[in-house]
Amino acid sequence: MTRVLVYGLPLIAGASCWRLGWDLTDSAGSLIGGFSLVAGILIAVFVQLASWRTRLDDRAKTHLQSEAPARRSVDAAVAHSLVGVLASLLAVVACVVVGAGVAPRPVWAAVAVSLGAFVLAVFVLIVKAVYVSYESNVDADVRHADDQLLRVPTHVQPAQGMAAAH
Repeated sequence: MTRVLVYGLPLIAGASCWRLGWDLTDSAGSLIGGFSLVAGILIAVFVQLASWRTRLDDRAKTHLQSEAPARRSVDAAVAHSLVGVLASLLAVVACVVVGAGVAPRPVWAAVAVSLGAFVLAVFVLIVKAVYVSYESNVDADVRHADDQLLRVPTHVQPAQGMAAAH
């Protein structure tokens, strides 16, 4: 399923764009800004994930086995974010070429759309990897205690409180 998302979606999007003969010349400037913003966001995601990975490494001496899945998931999310930065920058280049009017424009538009779909798929993979890391890093005993706290009534009836006090 992941391969279909990562490779199939961009290929289908790009082929559809080329087949329909889309010309993105008028929207090239907006796409350049959008892809540049996405590249910046993915760099910020990388920095946050690198910080999280450093904390996981600091705890590795005491949590070597229990946090191994979290470390692997963070590593995967880091790789996806950096590939997403590269794909976003390549999409910027494709949009610059489209905006410059280099022939054949539908082919360059298809490249830009394919890269955009790929970046969208990368976002899905990053969210999945971060969620898996988060879930594998939550202590089961703490989660159980939290669930028990949610079941306890949050208020006491005044009559019951007074009767218990006397």
